[in-house]
Amino acid sequence: RNSHMLYWTKENLQKLFTALKSAIPKCKTESVYTKGLKRVDWNKVAFPPFSPEACQKKWTEILSKMRKIRTLTEIIDEAEEKLSNKGKIMHPEFQKKPAPASAIFYKENWAKFQKRHPELSYGKLLKFVANKYRELPDEEKVQSVRG
Repeated sequence: RNSHMLYWTKENLQKLFTALKSAIPKCKTESVYTKGLKRVDWNKVAFPPFSPEACQKKWTEILSKMRKIRTLTEIIDEAEEKLSNKGKIMHPEFQKKPAPASAIFYKENWAKFQKRHPELSYGKLLKFVANKYRELPDEEKVQSVRG
């Protein structure tokens, strides 16, 4: 039986993540993921019963479900975190949790505050909006979630 047809258990995926992390050349641990990934030796990542090709294929499958504007090391960390979080990375059909009230408030009010305070940097505006949310009475916080 081909190794790519084998079942990837949670333990196998954890082994893949660990092996992948250790296979990143030290000089590439902070590289953008595409550069880091080009330098990975999949022969060093592979472990029985999975071939280098099967490991690379599985990682590509996982990677396609994740955002990629980070280093390869950060992406592997996120994959590990998602795996320990009931394996949701492997089951994209699971429903997402509803956004917290604060996130809804940010989304609905960001542009308005940005327009009123163009002098604020992104970080300062973020703090400003967070303070505005904290100042809301609890009843209004709940209401903003319900819409």
